[in-house]
Amino acid sequence: MPIQVALWHRTSYRFAAPAVLGPHLVRLRPAPHTRTRILGYGLEVGPAAHQLHWQQDPFGNWQARVFFLEPAERLDVTVDLLAEMAVVDPFGFYVEPEASTWPFSYAPDIEVDLKPYLETEPAGPALQALLDTIPRAPAYTVTFLVELNRRLAEQIAYLVRLEPGVQTVEETLVLGRGSCRDTGWLLVQLCRQLGIAARFVSGYLIQLAGDPDGSDGPAEDIPDLHAWAEVFLPGAGWIGLDPTSGLLVGEGHIPLAASPRPDHAAPITGTAELPSAGFEHEMTVTRLLERPRPLRPFVPEQWAAVEALGRAVDARVAAAGLDLALGRGEAPVMATDWDRTLVALEGRYAERDAIVYRLDGLPATTAPWPVVVEAPFAARPDLLASLVRYWQRHPALSYFFSGGRIGAEGPAPRLDELGAERLADVALALETGAGFGDLLTDARGDPAGAELAFDAASDRLAVRAFGAAPQARMAALEQLLVRALVSRFAQEPCRAALEDHGAALHDRFMLPYWLDRDLEAVLAELAAFGIAFEASWFEAARGFRLPLLGSVEVMGVRIELRAALEPVRLLASEAGGIRLIDDSLDRLEVRVLGDLHDRQVVTCNGWALPLAPTPDGAKVAGVRFRARSLPRLLHPTVGVVTPLTFDLLDTALGRSLGGCRYHVGKPDGGVFDAAPVNDLAAEPRRLARFEAMGHTAGMLQPKRARPSPHQPHTLDLRHARG
Repeated sequence: MPIQVALWHRTSYRFAAPAVLGPHLVRLRPAPHTRTRILGYGLEVGPAAHQLHWQQDPFGNWQARVFFLEPAERLDVTVDLLAEMAVVDPFGFYVEPEASTWPFSYAPDIEVDLKPYLETEPAGPALQALLDTIPRAPAYTVTFLVELNRRLAEQIAYLVRLEPGVQTVEETLVLGRGSCRDTGWLLVQLCRQLGIAARFVSGYLIQLAGDPDGSDGPAEDIPDLHAWAEVFLPGAGWIGLDPTSGLLVGEGHIPLAASPRPDHAAPITGTAELPSAGFEHEMTVTRLLERPRPLRPFVPEQWAAVEALGRAVDARVAAAGLDLALGRGEAPVMATDWDRTLVALEGRYAERDAIVYRLDGLPATTAPWPVVVEAPFAARPDLLASLVRYWQRHPALSYFFSGGRIGAEGPAPRLDELGAERLADVALALETGAGFGDLLTDARGDPAGAELAFDAASDRLAVRAFGAAPQARMAALEQLLVRALVSRFAQEPCRAALEDHGAALHDRFMLPYWLDRDLEAVLAELAAFGIAFEASWFEAARGFRLPLLGSVEVMGVRIELRAALEPVRLLASEAGGIRLIDDSLDRLEVRVLGDLHDRQVVTCNGWALPLAPTPDGAKVAGVRFRARSLPRLLHPTVGVVTPLTFDLLDTALGRSLGGCRYHVGKPDGGVFDAAPVNDLAAEPRRLARFEAMGHTAGMLQPKRARPSPHQPHTLDLRHARG
């Protein structure tokens, strides 16, 4: 999930005596073309007696023109900005066919516009020698530029150089070293010599520390002033190349000014009556909001609290004299306490393959990876009865941690998904104490396929409501939750009656909001018993399995989209008894925050959403739609729906006030060619599919679908046609 950071940057000049300051240009405001979302920006200039005017230069960059009204002994320029570090796919662009192979020529009308970015300096001996080594054979343009950028990073050593200005291209090549601005200007000139329009860019570079899984990154968060180059590719626009690192620019690169020449991109320019007697430069970056995510599910303070709770639960189990061991997976390594649990899980995860994502960046549905409980169930039948009761009463325990394959035809169906009679039979078994021998099964009568799969011979219960977590610590927390519930029921059995959730089971409880509330109820009951879990510990699990897709604010109303759950469907058996799964449907949650006026309606593709009020004043609905076409599926005549357009409609005006769009695949209609390897690669795919604009144009009124008794809070676009 995106990390929000605050960057603070101060530049100070001191003078030996009060000096008359000439007009200054400050280019320290993020440029309009930055891909990093800027949440807040502030610029302070001292001395206080000055006039500041914002303007844009001929290249579209923001610059503050400052006039000083009296002499001053000090000039201070301070920037404070807030940014959202959402992962950017640096290759998420399209190149027109005529420019996809280098060498290429710009169309005459574009070449005229690019003339300042094609001007070259005379090539000296060193630059000419470098040009002579570059093959002129046709090559894929993007690959050619990537290799050229990487070559400079390997050939030119990085140097921290405090002197103002930029080295000449010859100096940089002969010395074999230079600052970022020197190497950036070298790349600009090199590209222009090769017929590729290029410009110089100054900006901020924020590098966040690498995650503990060994992913790339510095040891600590680092901010800096930086410089790089951008090249213009028809169809793609300006593409950033950082020859200092040899990489394409990403979310950490925040451009401040881009121009044909470095002097027009300098952060601060101006004159003073006296030379500067002192210069200070300070910069810091602070993480303001770091939501837990799969690669870093807990901040250190959270994990310390989790470990403390794990040992506290161990003490409760020991005090109760409960012989209890837990493991994970179909062939679990059983552990009797928290420390052994963590060691066992870290060992298992070292052997496991990477978590699989769908092509679109959402987690792929996976088979259950159960939590296996070994306890004296034969001697304490109330333990098993308590778990059966409690699990049935709380759908979040069945769905929140699932791998997505849920429902009556899934691999671990709930009791109430198998019909009212099964639920009644289990209720009778609980009432009479007759046991569950033939009742804890899947739809085919297989005990091993039940959500709570009990093996009387081994006194083991496999809780199959859990999919594979993407990280060992997340799996350990899920296992601790089960351990805590068992320890609680060993001291205080659950005797509550089973609950008929009715239509809500595959309606409300498919949506993250209601799953959150139900899980919070479970945690509140444990806290009342003295076992205090924090809801925030499970945020990474929700962000992985039910990620945020995007949000937009329109006229004070916030529309937020999040992935939701959708039960799988089995198709008829094929030759050999093989049964395929129809997972062509997706569901998402629409949460609306803010006051909707009586005449305002939120719609999806023109259909009014069946929004249900929530205890916190929001409104929530689900949207169900066909997201993929498969060779075999149910209802093959129902086509894929994309994009989904969400509008805030004013029924009195008969028009949309604004909205957003969600695309099933790439917004440009293309397809992803390989699944992302981890969440850092998956996140930009999810973000790219959401557009915080694109409302329905023209005059319109909402269409209203007939309410469904089975899913009253879900708009099923398969039925909403016409």
